[in-house]
Amino acid sequence: MRQIKVLLRDLCFLEPLWDIHKTDPTFDKMVIRILNDPAPQVAKLFEEYFHEPNVRFVEQLRKCNPELSNKDFFWRLNCILPSLYNLLTGRSWLMGLTGEESEFSIDEEEQGFELNIQILYDLYMAFTGKATVRK
Repeated sequence: MRQIKVLLRDLCFLEPLWDIHKTDPTFDKMVIRILNDPAPQVAKLFEEYFHEPNVRFVEQLRKCNPELSNKDFFWRLNCILPSLYNLLTGRSWLMGLTGEESEFSIDEEEQGFELNIQILYDLYMAFTGKATVRK
């Protein structure tokens, strides 16, 4: 269990990004801008700088639950990566969506951060049996 939490925190840059957020909340806006910028030059730079760490993250994450089929791994990764981005950049949007009117204290944000890491761990390590689709 510790291995995947270390991956989510360190190899995915969550801990350093989280620390920057705590000291400079405008950083979140810059990250949103980079992730959503339609300019091909920005996408190229993002790919150039983050390709290697992203590949290492995916390789290491795969080792944490090697029993997953390729399809299961793909779909779980499809949930995990946007969740990680949203954890860093989507809180104000989500607060408006849910009607949360006050800002969170640093302690509340830390608790939320830890809760998100636990939820992503649970999602990734969940039972690998055939899923039942409800209609």
